[in-house]
Amino acid sequence: MRDEDPHSVQHCFHWDILSYITQEDIGEGRLLDFGSGCGSSSMVLARMFPKAKIAGVELLPEFVELAKHRAEFHGVQDQVSFSISPKSNSMLENIGNFDCIIFSAVYEHLLPSERKIILPLLWSHLKEGGILFLNQTLYRWFPMERIRLVCHLLIIFLTVWRFFVPADIQNG
Repeated sequence: MRDEDPHSVQHCFHWDILSYITQEDIGEGRLLDFGSGCGSSSMVLARMFPKAKIAGVELLPEFVELAKHRAEFHGVQDQVSFSISPKSNSMLENIGNFDCIIFSAVYEHLLPSERKIILPLLWSHLKEGGILFLNQTLYRWFPMERIRLVCHLLIIFLTVWRFFVPADIQNG
């Protein structure tokens, strides 16, 4: 299981999160694991921050059900809860605010239009002085981003072409 292998999620979270904050920074605070999937990341967070309350939010009901079973198996069902998100670009009503929002390996699954909605929405659920942790973002050669990169390169090429190639060659 990804949450039990110390070289998987736990390794990433240890170095990625604890490089910026300490366990004491979270203490008994509330953490949101946005896009929690089957609960692997939430189980690791429960071990890393044993005094914190963790809320996992996921779109797929079958993943939420599996995550709830995983929490029971690990005995953290009183510390970790899971809910089904109504849509990919909205939050649960009355979910409250959080001391820390973990947004790990989710961003790349959102459409560019969804990203513009979700990030401000998550920010609005962050307590003053809270931490929004965005982890494992897009690889620059990811297909959607690659198209954008190719467009930028094309614009640069055309700009350079206009300045360095004589007008009679440009016009054919």
